[in-house]
Amino acid sequence: MVSASSVSLMVSASSPPLPKEAPLEGEYEEGPRREAKWWYSTFHTVTAMVGAGVLSLPYAIAYLGWYCFLFLVLSRMSLFESSFMSNQITWLA
Repeated sequence: MVSASSVSLMVSASSPPLPKEAPLEGEYEEGPRREAKWWYSTFHTVTAMVGAGVLSLPYAIAYLGWYCFLFLVLSRMSLFESSFMSNQITWLA
């Protein structure tokens, strides 16, 4: 059974906070000026994609195992390097 003294402890004696007043017209026009350049947006987009890729590496290792994961990483690296080297050789010729 709940006593009257425990009920009074659960109920706050103070009134709820008053709502904030709405700003007057013209007080806040558009907020702070945004001066972001296009390369800021590009940088943040690239870092978000790279971050998601890095965070998915543990899942890939767990799913594939170490040997398959290392094979895939090394094969992608050699594919990239071979295409890079072939472009350099055609550029030199």
